Amino acid sequence: MTAARLVPPPGAADDRPVLVVAPYAGSGVAPFRNWGPELADLAAVTTVLLPGREQLFGKPALTSMTEILRGLTPQVAALRPRPVVLFGHSLGALVAFGLARELRREGVPPAALIVSGAGSPCRRDLTDLVHLLSDDALLQRTADYDGMPPELLASPELLAVFTPILRADFQVLETWTVDPLPPLDLPVTVLRGVSDTSVTDYQADGWRTHTVAPPAERFLPGGHFFVHTARAEVLRIVRDVLAAVPRRADAPPATPRQGEVSCTPSR
Repeated sequence: MTAARLVPPPGAADDRPVLVVAPYAGSGVAPFRNWGPELADLAAVTTVLLPGREQLFGKPALTSMTEILRGLTPQVAALRPRPVVLFGHSLGALVAFGLARELRREGVPPAALIVSGAGSPCRRDLTDLVHLLSDDALLQRTADYDGMPPELLASPELLAVFTPILRADFQVLETWTVDPLPPLDLPVTVLRGVSDTSVTDYQADGWRTHTVAPPAERFLPGGHFFVHTARAEVLRIVRDVLAAVPRRADAPPATPRQGEVSCTPSR
């Protein structure tokens, strides 16, 4: 089984934090490729590439969060002593959250977490199983959130490659059973699009149950893909988070001060 990969590799160690970006369902690293040069003064940027796309084209797509985290965790843990900031959008937000918990388990917790365009995994709608839809309905669901380039919809050959990958990514999201663990004791920022109907207030508010301190919530113009349409605003927030991170990860955050969080998806 091919593991997820960090692209580009973070390179030789320096005193900058490393920003690890986890993309949305169906995506590779291409939509976030320019983040590296724009944030180079504050961080080294690397993006999670899942099998089946770009450099890992032709490799079987992963269908469970456990598989993704099993491959990613040692790669990100190896970045120490540089501090790590995790950013994820949509499905990537859940990957980043799961990765933060796994890194804490390994004794190398991240310095900060940014979850974008997603609600708490404990408050997802259990009746909305996109990965079980027909191909047409699956693609239409993505198109409804302006996530399908017209040239992709117009190409049967590209759709034949893209649809199984998209289905696998939704399966990861919709079949993840979140273990009850103590809340994260680190700065968490929640980004939302003001017109994003895919995330309800109830779902977004669920992030509070996973953090010791209330997360910072930021609203940006746009729908579900505000990460692109409000790109400048998103990067400004990311820069603020990075600027607050110490240049070296010499000491881990304090031990969480609350009990386990029970995750019971509902509504």
